[in-house]
Amino acid sequence: MNQQDRQTLRQIRHQREGIKNDLMSIEVLSTQKTNLLLEVDGLSLREQELEKKLGVRRQKSVNMEKKIRFLKEQMFNLMSIDSFETNDIGYLLTELMDLSKELLEILKVATHTDQICVQIALEQECGFVEQAKALLVLRRELEKERNGLRNEVDVHETREEVMKRNKEEMIQLDRQIWKTCQDREQLDNVYDY
Repeated sequence: MNQQDRQTLRQIRHQREGIKNDLMSIEVLSTQKTNLLLEVDGLSLREQELEKKLGVRRQKSVNMEKKIRFLKEQMFNLMSIDSFETNDIGYLLTELMDLSKELLEILKVATHTDQICVQIALEQECGFVEQAKALLVLRRELEKERNGLRNEVDVHETREEVMKRNKEEMIQLDRQIWKTCQDREQLDNVYDY
């Protein structure tokens, strides 16, 4: 084995190690991609869940506003009753108005609470959307890097195959040269007699 063969072997070993490292990098990147896909799926499920909760909160807020309007109408109707018809109606009206005011305050608090819940849900949804976008950008970058590494591995493999084929051709040529040299020596020996 001469010096050139040793250098070729070193280059082949070095390229194999490079390919091995590239394959390991591809495996790591594909694992990271899988993890990112799982995170994106989790975020989309979380987003759907928040959207459902937000829809429920919106419906509750609409229902509370309808109830408040209804109570206001009832209070107006009760106030328009002629209080001179009976003596007890005035007392009942004042009691009913007090109760209505309390109920109205409760409904306002409930509506305010629902609005706060809607705001929180919207803020969380915005945070999840931003996080999902960042993860998608990272996923695209990792896919590009993985594809680049795959292309490098393919190039290394084709180089190695070409070198292997060239080496085989060189061995065949050496055999043909050796055979030709032997045939010539035999012919020279025949002519020498």
